[in-house]
Amino acid sequence: MQLTDRQKALVRDSFFRAMELHNPWDTRFYDHFFRRAPHLRKLFRDDIAGQEMRFMTTLKVIVDNLEQDGTLKPRYSELGREHAAIGVRPQDFSVMEDALMDSLRDLLKDDFTPETEDAWRLLYRQVAGELQESMTQ
Repeated sequence: MQLTDRQKALVRDSFFRAMELHNPWDTRFYDHFFRRAPHLRKLFRDDIAGQEMRFMTTLKVIVDNLEQDGTLKPRYSELGREHAAIGVRPQDFSVMEDALMDSLRDLLKDDFTPETEDAWRLLYRQVAGELQESMTQ
């Protein structure tokens, strides 16, 4: 299922609002992620703040390309292979999804409405599906 124009607008608006509130050295996403899956900490280097910045940069690229169907497919393939190479398993993506939702909820508070969360979950599942598909290739 593709995101509607309304869902794209919700994702875009909430992302840029979250970025206004996000401290560049914040490790909020990975704090949530490792709290949910401490066994995955070993897959990441010590520079979690830098990793968080790379993650947020990747999210920005995704959000910036919401209108460009298929544009990021080569990047998703590359990311999927990178994730597989470090030991990420397909089932780990659900932990990542929940950590992202927790992070957005922390930043946006009441502005992270159920409708906004649904839009984010749909987008996340589309991207995660692309990554997981390339992990087996």
